[in-house]
Amino acid sequence: MNTTTTNIISLKDIINEETNNGPKFINGLADKGEVISLVGPSDTGKSMILRQLSIDVINGENKFLSYELNPEHKKVIYFSSEDNKEKTKEIFLRMLQGDISNSRNLYFDFNSYNPLMTLKEFLPLINCDLVVIDCFSDYFTSDINRSTDIRSFLLPYKRLASEFNCLIIFLHHTGKNAEKRAPDKNSILGSQAIEGAMRLVLELRNHPTETGHKCLTILKGNYISSELKQKAKLLRFSEQSLKFDDVFKNVGFSELIADDFEVIEYETFKRVSYMYNSGLSYDQIAEKIGVSSRGTISKVLKKGKIKGWDRIIREDEESNLDGIPT
Repeated sequence: MNTTTTNIISLKDIINEETNNGPKFINGLADKGEVISLVGPSDTGKSMILRQLSIDVINGENKFLSYELNPEHKKVIYFSSEDNKEKTKEIFLRMLQGDISNSRNLYFDFNSYNPLMTLKEFLPLINCDLVVIDCFSDYFTSDINRSTDIRSFLLPYKRLASEFNCLIIFLHHTGKNAEKRAPDKNSILGSQAIEGAMRLVLELRNHPTETGHKCLTILKGNYISSELKQKAKLLRFSEQSLKFDDVFKNVGFSELIADDFEVIEYETFKRVSYMYNSGLSYDQIAEKIGVSSRGTISKVLKKGKIKGWDRIIREDEESNLDGIPT
């Protein structure tokens, strides 16, 4: 059967279509034609690790951290809403250690209010492997709690990534106090829409006890095994070179939280607080969580308020986290 709609394709044609069996752009993580996100709390080095990736791409390196890297065009465009030209020069001169031979292939835009329009003009002229947009919240001007607005914003970028065969990475943030909990895609600001629209979401956070070490976690990854999503990759950050090194050690989520017992207490308070605010009595809550004394419920609520956990929950709700289990 012939069709007049050029976007329609049969399964047989899909199966018979020649497949690109070449290596992924960042093997084991992401490929060109995708839109992904790197998220995390403030001051963890998110911009720095994306700068390092950009340098590795323009230098034609075959590794980024411990991931196989396969740049084709060795060109990158970087949208920066927070740094100016002077700061960028200072940072990259330290990172490049005097070798600026490939610096012509790294392009910056510090002034764009609409990276999408810039990319529509730029990408037909310059073939790029990578587009970095640092950061999402400075360019997305609608309500971050509205999923439809986020999807509408990201869809044209997904089409551009596919049309021009490049990887687009958005830097974004997690909710306040996310580092107090295990890595979770629900900690992303605008979590449901952001996570749903991205092929891959990585989180970078500080290690809670090892100074100078960061933890890189796969929060969401299509076709990435569940095993790889259950541990974080430990990285060492150098204040001198401003670069990260893979120390080839995986970290369990329990190690990312300084005090497991306090986390359990916090989760209990969160659950109890939710039920109490929903109108349940102390006796009803005690029965639901399996304790015999209503006095225990009173102590849980009192301790949570002393520790400021009620404020953390309130901030999370304002950041559009996905709710509290009952």
